[in-house]
Amino acid sequence: EYVGLSNFSGALLEEALHCFSSVEPVSDQVEYNLAYRTPELDVFKVANANGLSVIAYSPLAKGALAGSPGRRSVQTGDRRFRAASGDADLLSAVKEVADRHRATMAQVALAWIVAKGAAPIPGTTKPERVAELASAAELALSDEEVARLDKASEKYLTLWGKGYSNMSSIRYVPCALQYLGVRALGGV
Repeated sequence: EYVGLSNFSGALLEEALHCFSSVEPVSDQVEYNLAYRTPELDVFKVANANGLSVIAYSPLAKGALAGSPGRRSVQTGDRRFRAASGDADLLSAVKEVADRHRATMAQVALAWIVAKGAAPIPGTTKPERVAELASAAELALSDEEVARLDKASEKYLTLWGKGYSNMSSIRYVPCALQYLGVRALGGV
């Protein structure tokens, strides 16, 4: 049997890997995009070392990396959306690569995630955009283009912290209790 995890930092992922005996973790779903690269610092290292897949939610930074004007409260209330949507250098780099491929900014942002070794799971409120987002899987960025996007988004490696922590502190209590229970029972 297999299990997927969600929002586990590198340290928690490492701990979790020692707790399972009857099921095998195969993935960790984390927030990851050009404006939130913190998972590269810890989650990717642990996942890659242990053969787990990284699944990226919010791959378009709530639409900022697709050029969304940010009219919905879920966007305007999000600091990562505000940072990305106001980052002219980052958006310019994404647009430049998109123009080169005759693609959309969203397709480029998703293709970058694939190039980094993760699987993006974008969402949309518009059914007509599903085909556009799915076709990003066919877009292969060159090493030069990935490097250009990496450079334009470099500050987002550490801007939000030095390790992934997208869980509210309330999750630590149940997580600690789960950990103790799993340890006491000899694994899951």
